[in-house]
Amino acid sequence: MGYLRSANMETREEVAGKYKKEELNYRADGRLEWICKHGVGHTIWYPKEMGKAGGVHGCDGCCTKPSLPHAKDVEFPSRVE
Repeated sequence: MGYLRSANMETREEVAGKYKKEELNYRADGRLEWICKHGVGHTIWYPKEMGKAGGVHGCDGCCTKPSLPHAKDVEFPSRVE
């Protein structure tokens, strides 16, 4: 099992179920990305083995809490350097 960037444990399939299929990208490394209207992939789920680094992604700001369907209960970690 992996985890969303929070203490909430959800499977990749549970997280994916909150999005339209055409908005998702399943990466070869196991991460799941939400593709925003600008075409940028935002990591919404990653394998636990990746640690906090699994959430690192190219970003245009669309992955802030109001933009993500599942984000109301999400605790975002501090930035990974």
